[in-house]
Amino acid sequence: MAPVIQGRGSARVGFTLYAVVLVGVMSTFLDVTHAVQWIVGGDAKWSYLHSNAAPTFYNDWASNKTFQTGDTLLFEYDNSTHTVLQLATGVDFTSCNLKASITKWTSGFDSVFISKAGTYYYVCGAPSHCEQGMKFSITATGNFVAAPPGAANGTSPSVTTTGHASPRAHHSGILTAILAVSVAATFAGYV
Repeated sequence: MAPVIQGRGSARVGFTLYAVVLVGVMSTFLDVTHAVQWIVGGDAKWSYLHSNAAPTFYNDWASNKTFQTGDTLLFEYDNSTHTVLQLATGVDFTSCNLKASITKWTSGFDSVFISKAGTYYYVCGAPSHCEQGMKFSITATGNFVAAPPGAANGTSPSVTTTGHASPRAHHSGILTAILAVSVAATFAGYV
């Protein structure tokens, strides 16, 4: 009886299958592992807008960002002159109806965890600040993410900021490229 010899092709198929499964599993968890902490307002932070600032400054800041569940908004401000209110509806947001607030933060260093997809509305609770543009809304996408320990009250005394732009797309692109090259090399017989 002749011995059965398996060629290199079956090993390549096995490795390729492994690589495809690995890509699928990694892409499932990328959003969770790359949550971003956004400093509200960037360098300006959460502060009163001076006359030379556009009244849409905070909405403009938020409009070019992609918010996802698991992200955190960091409000840094002078708590003797500002607060942060979350409003319930877009109508209340547009009209600056401060009486419709569903959450209020006052510490001056408030970390707000985004646990579920949806639209969120934030304004300053100081008189006339909302009307003068100290407000913004975001729409977060993704699946529900449980808040990390210590984030239940929306504040966190020890916070590490990550800058102003999301590394999510950058890291996802690099990982995808590496995995694509690995799979292509496998098919070409280089691995």
